[in-house]
Amino acid sequence: MKKLTLILFFFASMTSLFAQTAYDEAMQKGLKIMKDFETLDEMKEMANHFERISMKEANDWLPAYYVAWAKIMSTNMGLDKDLIDPTLDDAQKYIDKARTNDGDEAELNVLEAWLNQCRIQVSPMMRGAKYSGKARDILEATIKSSPQNPRASHLLGMNYYYTPSFFGGGCKPALPHLQKADELFESFSSTEKYFVNWGGKNNKSIIQKCH
Repeated sequence: MKKLTLILFFFASMTSLFAQTAYDEAMQKGLKIMKDFETLDEMKEMANHFERISMKEANDWLPAYYVAWAKIMSTNMGLDKDLIDPTLDDAQKYIDKARTNDGDEAELNVLEAWLNQCRIQVSPMMRGAKYSGKARDILEATIKSSPQNPRASHLLGMNYYYTPSFFGGGCKPALPHLQKADELFESFSSTEKYFVNWGGKNNKSIIQKCH
């Protein structure tokens, strides 16, 4: 009986190991696409890739997060204007899924703020004030509750950067937030494998443009 128990334990351990290896390989492949992408098709590939992982790892918040990230990013890469809202609606569903799986609240808030910013593209004149304001409110609340999150300060800076100067935007109001984000990016870390890690390079680029 003891021998049988050991055999069953061995096979269970091997099954778990193979499953973890497949998960690691899938996550690494998706994050490589995220790091190296250049085209809209690659961004759609990333979204589809993480959708498959999210279906298989239903209780893991990170694959759902990366689906949402890819869908949001795709709206900045020449996606047809009439597809922007439906794509962002899909992204919101994955943000909600990540929340139900106890995803990092600050990171999901940042993603939702970015989603609101991207809705402006459909009609900047009609949507600018509404969705920029929504994004700003989310980001300011996130900075208050999670002051060490660099992406919240980064996106708040971007919110000001892309707001027309006659509405109080531009480099001058954006720069303090971008500089704060730059400091936070230098010190930010997480022990969670495959944790969110984007924004630092773009943040430095915008700082340079503002000098």
